[in-house]
Amino acid sequence: MSSHNAADAETDTISAHKVEREYTIDQLARAADTTVRNVRAYQDRGLIPPPERRGRTGYYGSEHLSRLRIIGQMINRGYTLTSIGELLEAGNTVVTSLR
Repeated sequence: MSSHNAADAETDTISAHKVEREYTIDQLARAADTTVRNVRAYQDRGLIPPPERRGRTGYYGSEHLSRLRIIGQMINRGYTLTSIGELLEAGNTVVTSLR
């Protein structure tokens, strides 16, 4: 019975610490069903934040992937990149004001 409790405690510890997946730009583009060129273009326009740099490599996280998926959905619905940028900025303003 004590081994069961130890296993439960270990599982609780693992689930309490969410592991953040990291992506290179190639991996991120594939996961978001877009191109590296688009990722760079969205970053240049400020639609996604820059990656975390370690040496010469940039690493992206789940927030980048979520943002890219939202951008893709909005493009499919006919929004322009300018409109998407304005909507994302407005969303950031609302979130910031709620804090």
